[in-house]
Amino acid sequence: MMNGMHSQGENLTSSPYSLFGLGTRNTLGTGGLNGMGGAGIARREAFEINLFNPASLAGLSEKVFLFDIGVASEINALSNSLNRENTTNLNFSSLALAFKDSGRSGFGLSLMPETKVGYFLTGVETNVEGSSEVFTSDIFGTGGISQLRLGYAYKFSDRIQVGLYGAYYFGKISEEEAIELDDSALSFVDENFYDGARLGFGLLYDVHEKVRLGATIDSPTTLNATRDRRVDKTLELLPVEVEDETNAAIDDFKLPLQVGLGLNIELKENLSLNLDYRLNKWGSTDQSDDIGVFIHQSIVAIGGEYIPKRTGLKFWERVSYRAGVNYDKGYLEVRDQAIDNLGFTLGFGLPFKRGVSSLNISYTYGDRGSVGNILIQERFHMLTANISLGDRWFVRKKYD
Repeated sequence: MMNGMHSQGENLTSSPYSLFGLGTRNTLGTGGLNGMGGAGIARREAFEINLFNPASLAGLSEKVFLFDIGVASEINALSNSLNRENTTNLNFSSLALAFKDSGRSGFGLSLMPETKVGYFLTGVETNVEGSSEVFTSDIFGTGGISQLRLGYAYKFSDRIQVGLYGAYYFGKISEEEAIELDDSALSFVDENFYDGARLGFGLLYDVHEKVRLGATIDSPTTLNATRDRRVDKTLELLPVEVEDETNAAIDDFKLPLQVGLGLNIELKENLSLNLDYRLNKWGSTDQSDDIGVFIHQSIVAIGGEYIPKRTGLKFWERVSYRAGVNYDKGYLEVRDQAIDNLGFTLGFGLPFKRGVSSLNISYTYGDRGSVGNILIQERFHMLTANISLGDRWFVRKKYD
C-alpha cells in the first residue's frame, strides 16, 4: 500500500507513471510540431526538422543548414484517494541538425530523451515473508534512456520521398529503497544499464499538390541490460556493506514494432491540417511489469497550423498559430484498466526579423490515469520552447 507520493524537480520527470517499464516516453518533437499535439507524420516544410518521419529530410530547402534545440517545463498535479501534490521540472527535450545537398538527398542528426524516470514513493508497506508483520520503505527512481539518431532521405520524384534512420539507445535507470527498522536500516541501490540499436523507415507521397500521405515503421528491437547492486546496512549508526555486485545479467527490455500513418491537407494556402495514427505493438513483446501487463498502444493526433501570410514583410503576418489534440490509449494495463492520456495543445511560431529562424512555443494541458483501481490521476501543464535556426551554406557570395 502506498501511503504517500512525492516527486523531485531535478529529475527528468515528476510523473509517478515513470515507475513502469523504462519510464514515461518522450513524445515531444522539434520546431512547430509540439504546438500541433504531436501530429506531423505527413508534414513537410522546407525550413523545419521533422523527426516524426525521416523521409521529410528530402524536402528541406537546398544548401540550408538547420539547427533546433528545445526545452520543456512540466507542472504535475497528482492525486489519489489519500493525497494531492504539485511538482515542477525543467529539462532538455531535443537537439537536432539537418541539411539537404544540391541534389536529392537530405541528412539529419538528433539527440533526445526516449524515456524519463523520476518518482518518489514514501510509506510503501511490505509483508515480512512468513509473517503477518509489515515494514515500510521509501523508494525513488531517477534516470532514463536517450536516443542518438542518424537519418537519411532521398527524393525519388516530385511525389515520392523515402527515408531511413539508425538509432542507438543508451542510458541508466537508478532505484534506491530505504528501509528503517527498530534498531537498524537497510539501503538497496540498483543501477540498471541499457543499450541497443534500432532501424526505422519513412515514406511521403503527394497525392496531389494539397494532399500528402505519410507512413513510418520502427523495427522491434531488444535493449541489452545489466545491473549494479549495492546493499548497505546500518546498525547502531555503523554502516556495514552487505552486498556489492556489478555487471550482473538481468532481463533485457524489448521495444515493439511501431507503425504510423499520417495525412496532411492544405485547406488553404495559409492553413494546413495534420491527422496521425500510431500503433505500438507492446502486446507482442511478451513481457510484463510488476504491476501490470503490456498491451497494444494506439495514439491519435490531430493538429493544425495557420500563417496569415507566409511571405509577408510584417512580423505578425508571418507568425504561426497552432493547435492540436492527442489521445494515447496507453501501453500498460493495471487490473484490466489501461493508463491512457489525453492532451490539448496551443502553440505559436515567432519568426526572427531576418531569414528562416524562429522561436516556437507551445502549451499542453493533459490528463493521465485515474484515481480508482489503485491508480493515480495526473493532470499536467507542459510548456515547451524550441529555437529553430536556419542558415544558407555552400553558396559563394557575388560582388559587383
